[in-house]
Amino acid sequence: MDRCRFALFLIFVASLACASDATASAHPIAQANDNRLAAGELKRGTLAVQLEMVETTWYPEQESGPSLSVYAFAEKGKPPQIPGPLVRIPQGTEVRVQIHNSLPVAMFIRGLDSHDDARPEPVLIAAGATADFHFTAQSPGTYYYSARSTKMSIHEIGLLSIIEDLPMGDAPFDIESELAGGFIVDRPGAAPDDRIFIITNWIAGVITPPFREEVVINGKAWPYTERLSYRTGDTARWRLLNASINDHAMHLHGFFFEVTSLGSQDRDHLYSPDQIPHVVTQHLDPGETTSMMWTPDRPGRWLLHCHMAAHMAKQEAWQPADSHPAHATEHNSDGMGGMVLGITVSGPSRSAAPASGAKARQLQLIVRENPATRFVARSYGLRDPGSRSKRKPRSSSVPGCAPGPDSRRAHRNHGRQSTEGTDRRSLAWHRTREL
Repeated sequence: MDRCRFALFLIFVASLACASDATASAHPIAQANDNRLAAGELKRGTLAVQLEMVETTWYPEQESGPSLSVYAFAEKGKPPQIPGPLVRIPQGTEVRVQIHNSLPVAMFIRGLDSHDDARPEPVLIAAGATADFHFTAQSPGTYYYSARSTKMSIHEIGLLSIIEDLPMGDAPFDIESELAGGFIVDRPGAAPDDRIFIITNWIAGVITPPFREEVVINGKAWPYTERLSYRTGDTARWRLLNASINDHAMHLHGFFFEVTSLGSQDRDHLYSPDQIPHVVTQHLDPGETTSMMWTPDRPGRWLLHCHMAAHMAKQEAWQPADSHPAHATEHNSDGMGGMVLGITVSGPSRSAAPASGAKARQLQLIVRENPATRFVARSYGLRDPGSRSKRKPRSSSVPGCAPGPDSRRAHRNHGRQSTEGTDRRSLAWHRTREL
């Protein structure tokens, strides 16, 4: 009798384990989307895409690491992707997108429109319902589509003040945070030769602590982000889409780059050749987009990363018990995490030696204070008043301009605090470090 009872007990325990496993695997696993392959079928000038919004299990770091339950877009019949499936078409393409909402809540859809002068209202899709989007892509540019349970856009959410109430609750910041995908409109006849990097961030504890954050590029955080390889003399063309509610200061180690466009979810401004800024850091507000171009002229291992300290730091709360420190050591991550891409440049150096006897460039820097928002602490930034850029500086660790090898600098403080004795983090030139 005791043996029978023991056998029944083992069967009961096994059934509980099976039920637990079934619950854990009830949601499909999201795949990181490198935005190399466009969704749908483009035929005779018409793109047809079927998407759905589903709940998914997401691994923002290694696949055996910690996971999060989030909502994501999926192309019908395929695994969900973070960021969502890429919609990419030539200008003038007729676009037909159907979206089914498999989620338990209604969602407002933004960004699936012609991107002309009109500003369409977001489309609400009830739980379990389906909506059709039909338009012609009018304006070349870098855009994205998104979904949230609130009518507010990603840009509007990111600019909320620290004292405003959040009637929409936590959902737009955590479980809904990955509902975004790229929407690229190319000029007719243009052959896509660029890379698309979409920034998203998952945040918990916006209303009720503790606060936790995971910031990723194309669905992964460093050191699990993609590694990029170029040869000296190559031309790298990138599109950066900030589909997160934070602002970011995107900094390229070792090289200047040209900013060829700056826009938002609805509009894109393409710079003419005489307007193109040459920078090492480009600030992106919540919901902003940019395109950039650069040519490596010397070999080495370099980085593209957000220059805001919290966005390039390893999130200790997300280190699994069975993590593999050898992986981080192999790539010399030095405690970095989040929004970092590794770049390897090979080939002979093509950089020219600086001219001897060249006159030193005089730089005057203005220190300005930037007020806090709900998601960004008060900060200070440096700006060169002689720069053509109209953007205000946002981060204390982001130079508004970059010095040459023979630069002299002075700064004027327009903030409320003295800069005397400031440490190297709050007032210093960033010195490129090869990793």
